[in-house]
Amino acid sequence: MDAWHGCAMFGMSGFFGGTIAIAAVGFGRWRSTEPKVWRRAFWLEFCCLTGLLSPLLMVGTIGIIGSWASVSGPNSDTVVGWWQAAFAIDVVLCMITIVYHMPRNLRIRAGEDMSEMQIIKIRDEWVFAHIPRVILCGLSAICAFIAVSKGLE
Repeated sequence: MDAWHGCAMFGMSGFFGGTIAIAAVGFGRWRSTEPKVWRRAFWLEFCCLTGLLSPLLMVGTIGIIGSWASVSGPNSDTVVGWWQAAFAIDVVLCMITIVYHMPRNLRIRAGEDMSEMQIIKIRDEWVFAHIPRVILCGLSAICAFIAVSKGLE
């Protein structure tokens, strides 16, 4: 295993763990917190989590690209396919975040005049829409793991 593989595995495994933590917090504490209290606290928590998870995704994606570019050996077609799958999943993750979650996050931040029912609705939508991201993160980490193991055969 080389440095690219290490970056890919460290970044994507860490990012996957972080998305699981967000899901646990979302389903646990967030959904049991009073809506207006949750809305006020959301932005700070979001910024902290983004500051932690974004570098992990970046390191993982750079590791995936570096690993993909440096593939050689008897199983190179198979290995490249797994790295391409991991990269494609990362692109989808970024698109989901940019298209869906970021606008929601900004709406929550700006929602001083939101009613409790509106806050509950947007909070629950956010939490449940996070589930595909958790699954995709896991799939990306699995693809990277398979690519590394196939490359070592």
